[in-house]
Amino acid sequence: MGHTAATDRVCVDQGYSVITWWNGSFGDATQLTADQVRQNATQYLRAGNIVIGHANYPAVTTVYDDIIGLIQGRVLTTVTLADVFTTAKT
Repeated sequence: MGHTAATDRVCVDQGYSVITWWNGSFGDATQLTADQVRQNATQYLRAGNIVIGHANYPAVTTVYDDIIGLIQGRVLTTVTLADVFTTAKT
C-alpha cells in the first residue's frame, strides 16, 4: 500500500501537507485474540513510534486497561494526527 499524486492531493485538500506513516499497529484491523493485541501493543508502544489502532473487532476493547498501563508505565503521550498538524478544515 502506498500513496500516489492523487492521494497526496486529497490529503493536502484536507489540510495535511506532510505524508505520515505509522511504524506499529495493534493489529486489530483483523480479528485477533486479546493476547495478540496485547503483544502488539507491548511491542510497538514505545517513544517515537506512531502506532495505529482500528478497534474493528472486540478483542481490543478487552485490553484497554493493559494499553493504558503500558502508556502510563512507559511515560508516553498519546496524540492524534489532528493534535500534531494544523488542518485547514477544523
